[in-house]
Amino acid sequence: MDPNKYKRHEPEEPEHLNCRVCLKEIPSSAAHTAEGVDYIYHFCGVECLEEWKQKEKRDEGPLNHPEDV
Repeated sequence: MDPNKYKRHEPEEPEHLNCRVCLKEIPSSAAHTAEGVDYIYHFCGVECLEEWKQKEKRDEGPLNHPEDV
């Protein structure tokens, strides 16, 4: 008889990430992502993702965004 057959296993804690904008801790399964030049950024929701996009657009200027030219 297997002694581990009825052994209770502890549940595993899901991986958590921090939102790039508000730094809220979120489970990786619920994160929205955007790929940067060297990194993958994680966001807690669409609002933070859009805020980040707008800030990046302002910081880089209009000539660095091909869709604006």
